[in-house]
Amino acid sequence: MRDDDKTLARGVLIATAAVFLLSTYAAWRELRFAVAARTAVATVDRVTETTIGTRRTTSRRRRMVRVEYHFVDASGAARTGSFDNGPLAPRPAPGSTLTIEYLDNASRPAGRSSGGALAVFVASLAGLVAGGLFYRHKVRQAAAGT
Repeated sequence: MRDDDKTLARGVLIATAAVFLLSTYAAWRELRFAVAARTAVATVDRVTETTIGTRRTTSRRRRMVRVEYHFVDASGAARTGSFDNGPLAPRPAPGSTLTIEYLDNASRPAGRSSGGALAVFVASLAGLVAGGLFYRHKVRQAAAGT
């Protein structure tokens, strides 16, 4: 196996492993919501329009609608939360209710999941398997002398 092939294979494996580790956190969070989340009815407190971005990236600033709400969890504790919607998404009126899912330390509107996080997790897992097989193939090829 040539040294530059070995270096490339190692670099790809390291990069894919880093993406895999980061996506594992997001996928774990999604799994926790899927398995252990409870639902509650929340009351909308405030709906405000905000922009996301910095002054330096004025061309990349995006308008978002932030919805702030409060709810009472199963133990009777009052909790608050918020989420962002795009500018064209329906805006709930202050005082209206919405169903949310919550865990010990997080909440979100019911039914909202991060499919992108799961897709990156599965893709990086496939990349790790493919990269490992490729590296093994190159090592065996070098050992055979071809």
